[in-house]
Amino acid sequence: MPRVMISYAREDRRYLEGVCAALEAEGIETWWDGAIAPGANWDAEIERALAEVDAVLVLWTPRSVGRDTVRNEADDARSRRKLLPLIMEPCKPPLFFRLAQAVDLSDWTGDTSDPEWRRVLDRIAADRPPDGAPGNDLGRDATHEISPQFSEPIRARFARLDRIVERLTEEQFDVLRILGTTRRVRIAGCAGSGKTLVACEKAIRCARAGLRVLFLSHSPHLAGHVSALTSGSGVMVADFTSWLMSVMGLEPSEQSKRWLNIEEPDEQTLEQAFDVVLESQTFDVVVVDEGQDFRETWWLLVEAALDQGTRSQLYIFHDDNQALLPFRASYPFDDPMLNLSRNCRNAGRVFEVIRRFHAQAPDPEAALANQGMLAYFRAEPAQRDVAIDRCLGCLKEQGALLEDRVLLLAGGLEKTPLVETHVEARGETVQRWQDIVRHQLERAVTTYVRRGIVTPRDVALKHLEALSALGTGSRPGPEDVALVVSAARSIELDAKLCRQIGGGNEAGLDLAWTLVDGTPRFRRALGGRLHGVEVLRFFSDPGWATGLPETHRWQFITEAVPNGAAETVPVFDIAAFKGLESDTVILLLGDHQPVGREKLYVALSRARQVLAIVDCSGGLTSTVALRKVDFDIFETVRSGA
Repeated sequence: MPRVMISYAREDRRYLEGVCAALEAEGIETWWDGAIAPGANWDAEIERALAEVDAVLVLWTPRSVGRDTVRNEADDARSRRKLLPLIMEPCKPPLFFRLAQAVDLSDWTGDTSDPEWRRVLDRIAADRPPDGAPGNDLGRDATHEISPQFSEPIRARFARLDRIVERLTEEQFDVLRILGTTRRVRIAGCAGSGKTLVACEKAIRCARAGLRVLFLSHSPHLAGHVSALTSGSGVMVADFTSWLMSVMGLEPSEQSKRWLNIEEPDEQTLEQAFDVVLESQTFDVVVVDEGQDFRETWWLLVEAALDQGTRSQLYIFHDDNQALLPFRASYPFDDPMLNLSRNCRNAGRVFEVIRRFHAQAPDPEAALANQGMLAYFRAEPAQRDVAIDRCLGCLKEQGALLEDRVLLLAGGLEKTPLVETHVEARGETVQRWQDIVRHQLERAVTTYVRRGIVTPRDVALKHLEALSALGTGSRPGPEDVALVVSAARSIELDAKLCRQIGGGNEAGLDLAWTLVDGTPRFRRALGGRLHGVEVLRFFSDPGWATGLPETHRWQFITEAVPNGAAETVPVFDIAAFKGLESDTVILLLGDHQPVGREKLYVALSRARQVLAIVDCSGGLTSTVALRKVDFDIFETVRSGA
């Protein structure tokens, strides 16, 4: 016999009596708080009833919607998937409880043949599982192919990236097999455990079984990655905010196109969107990745997107150790929960750093144990660009600046001038050739040995002001060469003294360009003091640029570009890159705000093979945890100017 609990406001006693009488006439046992014996533990009795009944009927009226006891009982019933709301008078239930479709009894007179009342009885019968039947077993709906091999879209995507991903690990396969027989599950996994791959595989298999699948994330960057992994499978992929905007028929703003993790729909938008989602979205399966970043109210819209029939499935993948945003890591259900605990991403050398920020992080797979490279560059905040350049140049020289690489900013894109819309930043930030030429010519007429220079110092400096028109290219062009020659020749020299000093390139000047620590330098090959006439005669020759070392120009951009130029460095805020990974990760610790251990853990764990830290925090970020790390490269970077 079905048994139901009725939650109501005391002012609505007449509605309670009418509903109880009609239910009992159908042979349905009812329970309400009047059954609690005097002196009994009120809360314990209600908790026991909520656990034992087949359904909880909540009588919504203008009085009960504001009653905390009714809302609490309705919330518990919702979490147990037993909520059956009845509208007894015209009113709007709170947002949290609008997900369960209500039966409108506002015109009901007690007639047990009323179609709306019959809906109540049908819902009670439908919500009661058959005797002995497990409540979450997919049964014959579990048609998903059980294979230890990743689906073709995932394998094809990794093949295009020159990476081999063929088979699930044993642990991943076990989790996927359990998901094939369970409708609502949370899957907790450490960084690098392959949560996203398992989530994508589950989504693809459900779509292959003919189910309508929605895959949601918090970050649009992660959504783009998942779209590529599930391409052609029929899985709909979106970040939560973009999905909501699309459902409501709104165009994304210009600001939202440059997404920051703090940009989210406000409560008013969520309120307006709920009914639209409930009416227009009917997915059989929703898969959520990085679920720890979802706000509690977001889960209402996620559940509203599910078909309210018996086939609906919700899978939430999360890692609470990576919950960087406030008021998160709250989920619509507690159990069941599965775990992915094996680190399949990080090379052993990278893990040596990770474990100092998360002691419980699992060791990497044995095949990764001795792989990887670590680098650390320390600099004062004012030398940030110098340190970035030195880091990139050093990794390039070591062959560790792999094609799949990213620079992560601890303070976020909005906190640094490094990246604006596709701005090209100088790679030779230590000292550009333009600066070196101006510096050497100015010193020739002011500081180096001046014997043989006829033009007065102030006049000579005036002539050299023309060098401000030098171009900005990484190499001097014909106009630049001619401008330098003209400026050098505008300064009169004593020909006799020049010959005595040995001036003139033809006479065998031993001045030359060299490359020191990745930076072009101009110096005497055999050492010794420089004479001003030597420098002026060197730059008076059109061949002065011959031998100028090649320097790299790093272009910092705000999005990853597959197979991009060798000098391209995608830059992301740490939170925006959560859920993603890269072969080479450069972490920039700036001086604008302290960085917590949670954020450092997220950033460090993104690296597969190479991890470089550029620390310009000026003491804001504690490096105590790094003192015992044996870095392959450890440098203190100073200005080379």
